[in-house]
Amino acid sequence: MDAYPVPGAAKYRLFPRKLLMVFALGASLWAVAARADDSTLPDTPTNTPTNTPIAMPIDAPIDAPIEAPADSAKATPAPAFSPQVWLNAGFFSYHFNHAAHYNAANWGIGADVRVSEDFTLSVGEYRNSMRDHSTYATVTWQPLHLGPVRFGATAGAVRGYPDVNHGGWSPMAAPVISIEYGRVGANLIYVPTMRGKVDGCISLQIKIRVW
Repeated sequence: MDAYPVPGAAKYRLFPRKLLMVFALGASLWAVAARADDSTLPDTPTNTPTNTPIAMPIDAPIDAPIEAPADSAKATPAPAFSPQVWLNAGFFSYHFNHAAHYNAANWGIGADVRVSEDFTLSVGEYRNSMRDHSTYATVTWQPLHLGPVRFGATAGAVRGYPDVNHGGWSPMAAPVISIEYGRVGANLIYVPTMRGKVDGCISLQIKIRVW
């Protein structure tokens, strides 16, 4: 079949075929040359230096540490607790039953020994609200600390109140708040009312640290 099978084109029978053959041969040679050029191009080097920082091995020597050593990063431990001794001269009490005319100035002497951050041992004697002699021994637990203020409770035994166990030793417990600043402090104690036995009060105790 002719390349252009149209009437009057017989005298051009071989020309189109030669033209196509030349075009095909030229295209083949161009493709071969293009592949040859691609194969001769240099490969992109993989180790070309760039501006991207290179990760340094962990054990590589460096001039300055990136982070502080583990030992220096730890906070300096707080100093160990030291026992404390506080002395007081009794209480000043506000009684809820004003009609009874209780003694409000409960002078005496007492000592508090703080054996840990939360626990304090106390002993002392004072002139009680009935104007009789009283002795006490207590353990105070104050686990909640808010700056110089401590919250907790005290429990122990007290004697010297005629209406309670005939003046003998009796258990006692009361909430207590302490505030301390330097070597001066105060304890605020709430004594609940026990009907027929104890009229409640709020007692303030001023103390001084001596050791």
